[in-house]
Amino acid sequence: MKLQLKSLFRPMGLTILVSVILNILIFYIGQNTGFISKALPVLSDGSPIGLPAVVLASVFPVFVATLLLWVLSFVLKKYRVIFSVICFVVLFLSFATPFSIPNVPVKMAMTLNLMHIVVAGSVFYFLTKK
Repeated sequence: MKLQLKSLFRPMGLTILVSVILNILIFYIGQNTGFISKALPVLSDGSPIGLPAVVLASVFPVFVATLLLWVLSFVLKKYRVIFSVICFVVLFLSFATPFSIPNVPVKMAMTLNLMHIVVAGSVFYFLTKK
């Protein structure tokens, strides 16, 4: 069954809402507990992670996942199963990303991985519902 892109707007919006709110909460808790460094240069311009980066990293993957689900629905019969597998594989691969930051403390990397889990979990929960 081919999905209408319009039918994915509501689940995509809920996914974005939940991902952004939870990741902002995790970000502020992480900064206030010292798990997320306010000084460690992480971004390409040498600045530390800030709120805009957290929001962008929470929103952009949801758009990509929504488009992927929509495209898979045209190509495959069991598109939700394949989409779910892709979600878990991408989540697993994303766990390495925080550890690629030079001199990153383990607590910070694990907190960033928690943010990855929030986005992937939201994508899986809201976009794979029938």
